[in-house]
Amino acid sequence: MGSIGSGIESLIRMVGGELDGFRQLEALLAASIAFVVFRGVRSWDFWRRFAANMPLVILIAALLPVVIRLAVLPLVPPPVPFVHDEFSHLLVADTMLAGRLANPPHPMSDHFEVPHVLQNPTYASMYPPGPGAGLALGILLFGHPWAGVLLCFALMCAAAAWAAYGWAPREWAAAASLLCGIVYGVSTSWLNSYWGGAVAGIGSGLLFGSIPRLVRTLDVRYALAGAAGWSICWLSRPYESAVLALPLAGASIFWAARKPAILRSLLLPAGAVVLAAFAFSAYFNWRVTGDPLRMPYQAGQRQYGYPATFLWQPMPPPDSFKTPALRDNYLWQLANKSLLLDPVKFTGQAIKRLFESWRFFIGLPLLIPLFVYLRRARGLEHLPWIFWLVAWAGSTVYAFFFPHYFGPYTAMFLSIAALGLSRLDRRLAAFCIVFALLDGLQIVRFSQTAYWNGLFARGRAHVERQLLAKPGQHLVLLRYSPRHVFHDEFAYNKADIDGSRIVWATSLGPQRDARLLKYFAGRSLWIYEPDEPKPELRPLIRGDYRVFGE
Repeated sequence: MGSIGSGIESLIRMVGGELDGFRQLEALLAASIAFVVFRGVRSWDFWRRFAANMPLVILIAALLPVVIRLAVLPLVPPPVPFVHDEFSHLLVADTMLAGRLANPPHPMSDHFEVPHVLQNPTYASMYPPGPGAGLALGILLFGHPWAGVLLCFALMCAAAAWAAYGWAPREWAAAASLLCGIVYGVSTSWLNSYWGGAVAGIGSGLLFGSIPRLVRTLDVRYALAGAAGWSICWLSRPYESAVLALPLAGASIFWAARKPAILRSLLLPAGAVVLAAFAFSAYFNWRVTGDPLRMPYQAGQRQYGYPATFLWQPMPPPDSFKTPALRDNYLWQLANKSLLLDPVKFTGQAIKRLFESWRFFIGLPLLIPLFVYLRRARGLEHLPWIFWLVAWAGSTVYAFFFPHYFGPYTAMFLSIAALGLSRLDRRLAAFCIVFALLDGLQIVRFSQTAYWNGLFARGRAHVERQLLAKPGQHLVLLRYSPRHVFHDEFAYNKADIDGSRIVWATSLGPQRDARLLKYFAGRSLWIYEPDEPKPELRPLIRGDYRVFGE
């Protein structure tokens, strides 16, 4: 009973957080703006003419969040990576820019062991190539990975807008399209980190935008677009894409059974696109793990014991942990998975994930349109909530959940919003739209959160700037204390470690460090102890190991 009570208490706190004073002020302001708009704009014709120009709406939907985010750069600078996943995606980007899918293992790899990165049989990320490819595009075109985040997010908004036009009347598809980038991006991790979400969102737009058009027209172009969209999702979020494929495959089989000609004219061309994606995925796996059927993610699980496995799979520990941080990460992931093995806690987590997916993709401002959509959906309009239900069920069998996991379903949620708005009275719909816009533009409050301005992120970037201002190449030996928090990992490196101006390496004791110093002879040597109250970058005198406390 205690677990049930704490679960209910946690849910009440989450709901209460959605109804805080700031939200109430937003709602009051939204009502006032909506009233002024309807008093000042007496004709519906203007909006109908605007919404009829779908290419213009799609262009504005793509550019609007990027323009807003760039406008507040003095207030919120470009993101600094600090989550393990971000560094891992950046490694994918750097590897691709070097013309490779994986890098040779480094002879000093023990010093570079970090979460979510393989050191053997190749030096590569554990993640699929999609998000990293987007970052690589930004570096290639504009010289910075964040440009890739902005570009992919703009394309995601464009694809989601196109999808909304396929599901809802154009006036309300246009309204939802302009909400997309504001609600999902301006003040969220999707546009302010390197964690991913937008690349899968591009695929989501192509896939969910193709479904209603394909049903209405039986045009092979939409079959190809839908297959391409699913393939993009697969190369970004394989598990969620596999879950998404279940209802898609069921619907396709049912459809083909009723109309056999569809199998030849639509499903076979779409299947060819999917097979091409599988072929590339197998090639990517082979280059990284040496086995076309073993994903880098699975290779990481075998070597390090994590990332966490699904609930029905064991999570055996590796033979040894090369650093305390790897051990602590394994124990943390094991503890999170163990929570879900208890039926009561599993139920609480399942409810929480349904709530979190609603909070990010729909949220309080669009709650009324959601209820109206669920009540009045008819025919094909039932598909989005069925997909949501399947996606949510699939999410409950894994130990963690973050909104970017649902990147393959982004356009589905936006289409639900558009359908719900189309069923409302115009004045109530205007209130919901303005409320959602105000709620999404929380850039000031967002910029002040400790999460995205952590001491670790600033500390690593500060040390990096110090070293880049000095001539030559550098080796930074990292000495972690017993109280070190494994989330704060400094020892991430570029794809070409030996060619990098800065090499970050974990100290493993005098004898092993001596081999490392010999290997990197000719570099400036530094020691950094991140866990000190006031950590400072200090020169390391070769041969003097007293700094290690030995």
